[in-house]
Amino acid sequence: MRTFRNFSILFSLCLLTPAVTVGDTTYTDPRRPSFTLLVPSAWTIVRTDTGVDLKHGDDAEVTLFVYGKAIDPNDFMRNALPQVKQQHKDFRLIEQGACLFGRESGAYAIYTGVGPKGPALKVKLVTMTNGQLTYVMFEQAPPDKYEDEKGTMQRIQDSFLPESVGASQEGTQKLEALHDAGAISDEEYAARKRGEGVFRDARDPAYVVAVPAGWRALKNETGVKLEKLPAGAGIAQVWVQPQSNSPAAVLSNLELQMQQQLKQFRMLEQGEVRFGGLQGVYSSFTGLGTSGKPVLMKAVVTANGKYAFLMVMMADLDQYNAIKAEWDHIQQSFAIEGVGPHAGND
Repeated sequence: MRTFRNFSILFSLCLLTPAVTVGDTTYTDPRRPSFTLLVPSAWTIVRTDTGVDLKHGDDAEVTLFVYGKAIDPNDFMRNALPQVKQQHKDFRLIEQGACLFGRESGAYAIYTGVGPKGPALKVKLVTMTNGQLTYVMFEQAPPDKYEDEKGTMQRIQDSFLPESVGASQEGTQKLEALHDAGAISDEEYAARKRGEGVFRDARDPAYVVAVPAGWRALKNETGVKLEKLPAGAGIAQVWVQPQSNSPAAVLSNLELQMQQQLKQFRMLEQGEVRFGGLQGVYSSFTGLGTSGKPVLMKAVVTANGKYAFLMVMMADLDQYNAIKAEWDHIQQSFAIEGVGPHAGND
């Protein structure tokens, strides 16, 4: 039986304000969109074509790369680590997991090895996305100096603040012209007039889903993750997978996974629902998340005979009332190419 991969989210995020000491400065990048970064005392910074490079003599180096598209942090790490391993002799992965990169949730890995030009280094690789761009930071030092430099490199990581990139707002005339020409659907036209975005996945099978104001869409290998800002306030994750099982079987398998992962798992309700224009099933349940706080999850599944479509929504239980209307809107907006408008929801 095929199963949908597990996922996790940071529930409790704090806004980090790195301590500033005498001699520290703040770098503001002149490019647009810009970013700011702490430059600790006795460190130097050089602008590069793809970001910036900070150095503390020969003791430590922090390099920031900016990529011109949004990449889910977990997907980036899954693809990057095998390449890093090939490029380093005596590569050893020490740890990896979720982290904060500035004020955003991201992913990290710590490893040691000898690069193509040497010498041996201990490296922390960190990545995150703001929904438009992806930011990657390498924090490295010789193994015997890493512990001494770790705290300062963490301060640089914590200080990172990218410029907000607002969704482009079409003028009324342009929006009307696109709609009149049939370039956008009635649903997308209405969504843009409300000031929200529409995520369109052109992969086979193609689908669309609304991205409410204050949310961002992160495309990944198996679908898309919609995340309410600030990061960690709530998510709605879509998985699309070749699947011969019925929606009920897919949902049952997911519930078994969640029972194993969530402490104090408790089922709330189950039933049938229209999802993406097709008949499906849903369930909602609670349990303790990775932060130890109660979370509420809702899963909706349908299938078209060739693919299964699964949407899982999750938030801290005390945030549920604030996020419920947006969850409902996201669920109701989901549409699969070639399937007519759906009518009715739970």
